Amino acid sequence: MVFHLHGMGDAPVANSAGVASWSALSSQLMHTWVPLGAVATWLLLTPPGRFSLRHTAGWMLVPLGYLGFVLARAAVLSAQVPARYPYAVLDVDRFGYRAVAGHVLLFALVFYATALAVYAIDTVRREFYRRKADGWAETPTAAS
Repeated sequence: MVFHLHGMGDAPVANSAGVASWSALSSQLMHTWVPLGAVATWLLLTPPGRFSLRHTAGWMLVPLGYLGFVLARAAVLSAQVPARYPYAVLDVDRFGYRAVAGHVLLFALVFYATALAVYAIDTVRREFYRRKADGWAETPTAAS
């Protein structure tokens, strides 16, 4: 998500001579095709209704753990290491802790909104399959 929101996904996979860069190709695979495959797998191959609202908070632990790893790794590496931070928005040396905290908060809100959207879609899927299994019977109204 960060990859595409910051335009990093627009980088060409091949150089001017038409030769594919393994770094750019692997980055495209990791940041574009793997997430799309995960969504397709979830929608097509898993039973609906498996998530509860409480799962959405737990899903935030992975990005939080990754953030801790990135900041700890950068603190241990020398300032001369060219790729201390995998994403420019996390570069504390360049932006300072306050700006990076703002970036992290913004992305945390986007990640949590995404988690809520996944929960909502899963709930809609559950209702869809429940009604389909019931033969698309109309639900009774208050007047009935």
